[in-house]
Amino acid sequence: LYAGLNDAKQKYISISNYGEVISENTIVSLTNEVNVKGKSTGYGFFLVKELAEKINASVLITSNKIDGTEVKIVFNV
Repeated sequence: LYAGLNDAKQKYISISNYGEVISENTIVSLTNEVNVKGKSTGYGFFLVKELAEKINASVLITSNKIDGTEVKIVFNV
């Protein structure tokens, strides 16, 4: 778990994981509410995304072999 300021001086929190890489297609499907199947499949991320939008924040997901997977919430103040 990390927190700080990005290059644009926006506050953020992030969580990193160095397990399996998540494909770009999977990341896109995570951000699409159509793919929410229920409380056990995709619902948690959907809630995080919706809550972030309510407080004027953005959720960014990156994943690659070198840096692992990072989920970052950026506060657009």
